[in-house]
Amino acid sequence: MAGLSFAIALTRQWDPEITPPEITIYDRDSQQASIRRDGFSLSLAGHDDTGGLYALRQLGLLDATLRHALLGLEGTPGCFKLWAGDFRELLSVRYKPAAGLPTAGIRIARRDLRRVLLDAVEAAGGKFEIIWGAACVGARNLDDGRVEVRLRRGTTTEQEEEEVVACDLVVAADGASSKLRSCLRPDDAALRYAGAVQFGGSATFADGEAIPSPVGDNWGMLVSFRGVACFLSPVDRHSVVWALSRSEERERPPLDRNDPDHARKIVQEALDLGSVFGEPFQTIVNKTDPATVFSLPARDKEPFRHDVARLGRVVFIGDSNHAASPFAGYGASLALKDGVDLAMQICAAKGEEREDGAGAGACGLERAVAAYDAVSVPRALKVLGESHWRIKTSHSTGILALLFRCSIAVGGFMLWLTGQS
Repeated sequence: MAGLSFAIALTRQWDPEITPPEITIYDRDSQQASIRRDGFSLSLAGHDDTGGLYALRQLGLLDATLRHALLGLEGTPGCFKLWAGDFRELLSVRYKPAAGLPTAGIRIARRDLRRVLLDAVEAAGGKFEIIWGAACVGARNLDDGRVEVRLRRGTTTEQEEEEVVACDLVVAADGASSKLRSCLRPDDAALRYAGAVQFGGSATFADGEAIPSPVGDNWGMLVSFRGVACFLSPVDRHSVVWALSRSEERERPPLDRNDPDHARKIVQEALDLGSVFGEPFQTIVNKTDPATVFSLPARDKEPFRHDVARLGRVVFIGDSNHAASPFAGYGASLALKDGVDLAMQICAAKGEEREDGAGAGACGLERAVAAYDAVSVPRALKVLGESHWRIKTSHSTGILALLFRCSIAVGGFMLWLTGQS
């Protein structure tokens, strides 16, 4: 998301009087997205200028994106809900949209958002290209100021091939477990366990079988006030993603996909822990597609500011810089906005160089990256703090749970007063 956003924004904002750069995107996935990566929905915020909908408006892709919105548009049901364990509504949130936006937030299938961005790439008319099935596995700074990136192509040991390319600028958008960050910032490579585990999958309903209410028309969080919570959201008209979570002191080992019984075990654990929830929780979980089952520890990392003089001409955006756990609910928005903002600052720096009659150099890049950091770092820190608060409150018990109930009541009243509930 971040890499595509950056490339599209750079080509659209670039001064036509300046020779355009050659842009190549290396994507470790194949062009045909897998169900495990794209079979879910995500939130795009639009209540202020930090959200993904605002970024898509800047990219000229807002209308194309809204055509795929599952929930959140005017005239359709849907907003974020906080439910008690029996699906009794505790809170309903409808923020006011930012200026120029028709809604304060939507849910959209990840594959549909990805398709909108890829269509924009094709519409760019060859201004940049995507190399599929090419993973960036290493990088080093060269003596001439460029960055050498080591690529690995292929999906099996027999087919894998390695090559190196030299780049004037590398924009790393290779995810939370960034290989490039491991190479260039080894002391900042590890993600931090945020204290909760989340496991779930995607439930599929047959044609003519309605997604149970209230999940079919809304997305939100079930809270038990007993240490267990569950996020639910439609993916399309026939499927729902669910993610049950609880606080755990230690991080779980990764899911063993070589175990043929792993999906059944995850579903059964969810049903056992989710016994505190009423229907339609059980109905949804029992319809889970085994191919979509996941188990993920909540991990994140704080953002960092770039030091171009030391790090070289490499800029990390999206999760590769500031990984957010699913409890943030803002990862896609951060990624899209990062791409737009970095491109904007680079184009502004190039424009200043042209006006001053100076050639391209490290000083212009340093100014651009510093300006980008000035907006991206505080934005990410705010989202990170909010996600930690959600983890703490949604899995609360005892006195903390009671205080959380009281805050929900007060918050609901304030939202009602301001017309956001």
